[in-house]
Amino acid sequence: MAYVLAVQDVQAAVLLVNSRCSTTVSASQPPLVSVNLASRRIGSKSSSHELNSRSRRGGRKEGLCAAGPAESKLEVDMSALTPQEQEGGYTPFSFVHFGDQELKHHLQIDVRASEQECFDLWSRPESFLPCFHFVTDCAEMPSESYEGRETAGVTVMYKLGTYPTLELKFIAQCTENEPAEALAFESLEGMPVAGAVEFVASEEEGFTQVHASLVYKMPIELGLFEEPLTVHRNVEYLMNKYLHNFKELVEKK
Repeated sequence: MAYVLAVQDVQAAVLLVNSRCSTTVSASQPPLVSVNLASRRIGSKSSSHELNSRSRRGGRKEGLCAAGPAESKLEVDMSALTPQEQEGGYTPFSFVHFGDQELKHHLQIDVRASEQECFDLWSRPESFLPCFHFVTDCAEMPSESYEGRETAGVTVMYKLGTYPTLELKFIAQCTENEPAEALAFESLEGMPVAGAVEFVASEEEGFTQVHASLVYKMPIELGLFEEPLTVHRNVEYLMNKYLHNFKELVEKK
């Protein structure tokens, strides 16, 4: 079983979800992220706290861009990443829509390792992705795509309670890559999402504070059945769990 909205139902669904989302559910910190999608630097040097202000320059609208169903590039470039149907059913990305509601998260964990060790592990998808179970695919896009920018196609399979799994896809661009300091990305197409991770020396010798942040538009299909606070709490729980997976992996090395 899958939750699929007919085209004529989308506008009504957006109005319904937005009426339930009069305020943004967020953590107290800036909306920076927790997923690295490229290991080479893109863009100029800056702190991850400048991510949002930098992305708003040049005439771009504040916040994440709105996005509907998958568009042509996303369908073509990521066709090989389509997963097999999950037990209990899933909603394909082509039927997922996004409203105005932004959910934001900021988590921090102390890791017994150096900033460089944390950075090195996080910047390698093959090492990093097993820690974050809902990210099922991360593949580099062809170099000729997206005006030669270095991008990756990402698939997330998200399940909340007894609802069918949502297939979420996006094309991500690495917006910051500062060795031993920070990584950041934002989506160019697909699910509107952005984020960053910072590695800061702890006051306790031999430890690093890992600050992971995430901001994304809430899928309409979730908003029809659950309040934003419920989704926020669930994603926060998962991110906390996955950060502890990362901590265990780094400290074993």
